[in-house]
Amino acid sequence: MTKLNRLKILQFRCIEPDLELRFRDSLNLILGKNGAGKTTLLNLTLLRQE
Repeated sequence: MTKLNRLKILQFRCIEPDLELRFRDSLNLILGKNGAGKTTLLNLTLLRQE
């Protein structure tokens, strides 16, 4: 199993440029309004693991 510790996004779709996310060993939540890019973040984490 791959463990993702952090994800830095330079520029992608509707995500704020130079966004860096750090993930904990426990539960991680992604919250936001509709159209804020939650699904895009999940897709990026899947792309990173391929």
